[in-house]
Amino acid sequence: MNKFIVFEGLDACGKTTLSSLYAKERNSMVHSAVVDESLELRKVIDSYESMESALLFFLMNNFLKSHEVSEGVESGDVILDRYIFSTLAYQTIMLGENTVKCIFDTLNIAEKLLLPEVVVFVKADADTIESRIKARGGELQWYGDEITQNNCVETAYKKSLSGLISPL
Repeated sequence: MNKFIVFEGLDACGKTTLSSLYAKERNSMVHSAVVDESLELRKVIDSYESMESALLFFLMNNFLKSHEVSEGVESGDVILDRYIFSTLAYQTIMLGENTVKCIFDTLNIAEKLLLPEVVVFVKADADTIESRIKARGGELQWYGDEITQNNCVETAYKKSLSGLISPL
């Protein structure tokens, strides 16, 4: 049976590396959480550093990926590098839990998104994350790396994971 597998975790913890290694073992491929068609829009949102726009951007990508995954899982495993859980974790820190919950509930997201069978949460210590950020150029993303370095994102992840999936 084909599986929908998501790798989640803090920015620069090694999700892409590990998901790529796993995909190679499974003779599959890793899908990015951001659809190619929205990459130009991401640049615009980055330039404004609008937290609300970032939330809507990532929610839009979650919906588009859900549709893509539901079609792709018919022909093989689908491995995704991030999904709704990171959107909820990071945006909850940026905008507050009440705001994100209100939007999440209003859009009835839990009922509309395909949820994965497996979520792999990748962790790394602060020194490893810092060295990985430096290795990729050292420039911090305002909606990711900076949030990771200045907040307890792991706690926000635990909340988002427990709210959408049930443990084994």
